[in-house]
Formats: sequence, structure tokens, C-alpha cells
Amino acid sequence: MAEARVFGVFTGAGPGFEMTMMEMLLGVRAATTAGAKLHWVPAAFLQEQKVRAWSDMPVWVPSSPQMAALRAAATGRPSRPV
Repeated sequence: MAEARVFGVFTGAGPGFEMTMMEMLLGVRAATTAGAKLHWVPAAFLQEQKVRAWSDMPVWVPSSPQMAALRAAATGRPSRPV
């Protein structure tokens, strides 16, 4: 990354393809025996409730062009499986 002069914060874990939040949560639920129930709410609702991305709700980040830089896939870098 440094040789290519690409700087920033990146995550190196995840599939080698685009995955929605719902796909990720369904995968997590499928890997457990806890019987978790998912209740989907709009991002606007979370923001109205002042839920802070990553600190109050880990993994969730509202969509924005700036957040695209966090994806290692955006730079063509390899990633590790979740």
C-alpha cells in the first residue's frame, strides 16, 4: 500500500466480494445455534436514535462515499474471510 502511495484506514477482513449488511448478519446467524432474530430498521431510524456507527452498533456504518475507502476491495487488496 505504501509503495502505491495509498493511505487511509482499511479493513482486511471480509469476503472477496460486495456483501450487504443483511447477508452478513444472516451468515452470522446461520453459524450459531442461539436462534437469533433479526429486526431490520432503516438507517435513518438509527441516526435519529443517535446510534453511533461502530461504537454503539459494531459493524454498522451508514452508506456514504467516504466509507467506501474502508473497503479493502476498493483498492484491489486481498481480504481474509470473515
